[in-house]
Amino acid sequence: MQEEKYPTTVEGEDHVCEAVQNYAENYARKRADESFNNGKTEGSVNSLASLIISGNIPLDLAIKSSGLSRDEFFSTASRLGFNL
Repeated sequence: MQEEKYPTTVEGEDHVCEAVQNYAENYARKRADESFNNGKTEGSVNSLASLIISGNIPLDLAIKSSGLSRDEFFSTASRLGFNL
């Protein structure tokens, strides 16, 4: 059995547990927000790319409507499998 080099207290362990819990909750919340925003962007580009391919709207209008830069739009469309 390994001897503890630094003594701990229940109170100290509780503070560490609380700090780790807070960090984990903040990290999860941040990642959830990022995932939601990425999902919104991908859904929008997916719909707009489908409209471009079907000939319902021109490419420039789709890019403008997406609110993304031209490069971001093409990058997202490519990641989704569209070749525009």
